Amino acid sequence: MKRNKIKKFLKKAVCTVLLCTVCAMFTGCWDKRELNELAIVLGVAIDKSEEGKISLIAQIARNSNKQGGNVGGDAMGDFSNIAYEGKDVFETLRRMTTVSSRQMYNSHNQLVLFEKEIAEEGMYDYIDFFARDNEFRYTMWLVISEGKA
Repeated sequence: MKRNKIKKFLKKAVCTVLLCTVCAMFTGCWDKRELNELAIVLGVAIDKSEEGKISLIAQIARNSNKQGGNVGGDAMGDFSNIAYEGKDVFETLRRMTTVSSRQMYNSHNQLVLFEKEIAEEGMYDYIDFFARDNEFRYTMWLVISEGKA
């Protein structure tokens, strides 16, 4: 009788150790996004083009490989701008990745600049997109420009 209890206990202990080992092996960075593969978006400007499409300009932070205490930017500057046109903001942002060699990362976006014409037509659809997209923060500024953004 005592032997059966010991066998059951050992069987449970071995199964528990194996289960914990397997669970530990499958954790990790399955959805990792390396910094050198991201285009960190600092700001977005939205205009209407002559054809009635959305013209979107994203300001991308430049990654610096410099070592040491050199303050300020290099000759190329601290950021670059990427422009693209599309029928809506979602399509335009997603297709901007084809222009850039890096994946757009919008979590550090600080500002969305709208053209005055867009604001007069109504910004509900735009604000709705930015509120529903899980990459954008709620703390970014929404600004309306006098002319073209």
